[in-house]
Formats: sequence, C-alpha cells, structure tokens
Amino acid sequence: MKKNRINFLRRTQLLQSATLICVILMIISLVRVSALLPGVSKEADKKKSQAKAKIYEKEYVRGSILDRNGNTIAFSQKPGGARTYSHPYAFSNLVGYWSKIYGTYGVEKTMNEELVHSNCGANPKQKKGADVSLTIDAALQERAYKDIEKYKGSVAVLDAKTGEILALASSPSFNVSEIEDKWKKINEKEGVFLSNAYQNPVAPGSVFKLITSKEIVEAGIEREEVEDTGSITVNGQTIRNYGGKAYGSISFREGFVKSSNVYFMNRALKLGGLRFIRQEKAFYLGKTFLLILQQSILTLI
Repeated sequence: MKKNRINFLRRTQLLQSATLICVILMIISLVRVSALLPGVSKEADKKKSQAKAKIYEKEYVRGSILDRNGNTIAFSQKPGGARTYSHPYAFSNLVGYWSKIYGTYGVEKTMNEELVHSNCGANPKQKKGADVSLTIDAALQERAYKDIEKYKGSVAVLDAKTGEILALASSPSFNVSEIEDKWKKINEKEGVFLSNAYQNPVAPGSVFKLITSKEIVEAGIEREEVEDTGSITVNGQTIRNYGGKAYGSISFREGFVKSSNVYFMNRALKLGGLRFIRQEKAFYLGKTFLLILQQSILTLI
C-alpha cells in the first residue's frame, strides 16, 4: 500500500514538474513570438524608452537645440528645469516645446531621446543630453516669420545645391515660452499647432503660376495677348486681380510681372486641364512627402 502511495506521489510530482516546464516553455515561446510582432515589440520598446527618458530627465540637463551657425534656439540650465527659447514665435511650429505638463512637440519630440541623455555622443560625465544642430539659419527663419506673421501661410527656403532647409516658417504661430501658463488661450487659436509649411494643406496661390507659365511657353502662346478687365468669371465664381486692378491688353511677360490672375486663368482655360494633369510627375502634384527631420534638418553634435 505504501509503495503504491509513494509511486502515486512520485508520478504526481513528475506530472507537476512536466506541467511547469511546459508552461515555462510556452511563456518563452510567446515572448519570442511577441518580439517578432511589429506592433507588440515597437510598443514595448516605446514604453521602455519613455520610462528610461523620465529617469534621465531627473538626472541630466536636456541638450540644446542650435541653428546651423551654432546659435542657441532652445536650452535648459538644470535637470528637469524649464526650457528657454530664444525665438518663441518663429520656431514654435518647428522646434516645438518641452513641458512637464504637456509633453513634447516638434523637434523637441522627434529628437527627445537624444536630447534627454547622452547615448548619442555627448560626454556621460557631464550629465547632459546631446545637442541637436539644425540646418535652419535662425536669422533667416526670424526674417521669414516676420514677413508672414500677420497672414496665414508659410515660407520655406532651401539650399538649391544641397537640399538643406534653411528656413521653414509658418503662421499663425504661438509663443512657445507661454505654453504652460497660457495653454488654454493658445489652443483657442485655430491651426497654431499645424505648420502650414508641411503639415496643413493650403491653397498654393500665385506660386502655381510658375507651372502655368511652363505650359504657356511650351504651348508657344506666350505672345498672344489677353484683355485683362480686372476680373474673370469661371463656373459662376469671379476671380479678381489683387486690388481689383485691370491691366488691359497684356501678353505673357506683362501678365507674369504683374502676377495677373485674369491673364493666367484665361491661359489655363485655353490650355485645358489635361496639360496640367501631365505635369503631375514633373512637379509631384498631389504627392505626399515624408519630411525626414533627422536627415534634412538635424545633425547631432
């Protein structure tokens, strides 16, 4: 009887051990499988990175953001300390903000991991995150913003040889230095958190006349004259020249110099929509572009 009980107990223990081993193996396999699933592994990495960033923020001084000439755009003086912005309006849609209350936005968000700690090249002994250098020229950015601050629009300036972005201003904007004190008031302004330069789709305006000009020249109708009366009606909608000016009989040269809406609309109607559709590939009309900040705007120091 005792032998039977002992054998029974041994079999039970063996069964329990085998079950435990199977459970452990299943857990290991599930972990391995989850690591292969993009959504699961990325989410886990994201949470891990965020947790690590919070720890570093308490110990490290956040790195600075500089323009192409080394001028400081954003900086901190102590770990977890308030952020200071030298151009609070001109860079708000681009550099964005860092806030204990409202998190990060813009370059502050895109490069948060590098700015928070020094794994990307800064000296760990300094207890300071890596600095980030932009291809943006701060003086040019400020000038571009000043030119459009009273309007809704954007200015993008690129180096034609290198493709570097020298200015990327957008309006309306907001004072990034007041993000914590006036959050509610800032949010009452429409469109301030979307850059008109690359996030918010807006009508191209007279810049589209460059494409129409190409078609006019290629069609050989640049010498034909158009009677500009100051306005033209298309499908029930009246389009006027700026200030309602009428330029009389004008050809392409005069129409281009004066940026006559009447002239270019008249020519566009004559050319027909098919000619413009063919320009899609040449000018990437209707295409979506990914602005890769790390390559086109940012470099780590």
